[in-house]
Amino acid sequence: EFGYIKKYICENATQQIDFKALAKLSGYSYTISGTCLRKNTGRSPYGYLIDRRIEKDRYLLENSPKTITAVSQECGFSSDSGFCSLFKKAYGLTPGGFRKNLEI
Repeated sequence: EFGYIKKYICENATQQIDFKALAKLSGYSYTISGTCLRKNTGRSPYGYLIDRRIEKDRYLLENSPKTITAVSQECGFSSDSGFCSLFKKAYGLTPGGFRKNLEI
């Protein structure tokens, strides 16, 4: 079931995920599981993973005093620049700008 794939990604979003192994565990081929996840969520497996990471980043930026670098690393991003560009694409602000708006 594809709910298993979604649930697994959500619960393990901060980790590296082997999507081929995940598909095999769910009983589907990599191609079929990716196609069905895209139909269900509008995102590829990797895109869905990034969305979950960005959601967690946003939550931590709102509710934690951790630095942007610490939040980025905790959520599974290996570089601040990649994290910042993905966050800005999702929310229209850099993580620093997002935090600054919280203070207003």
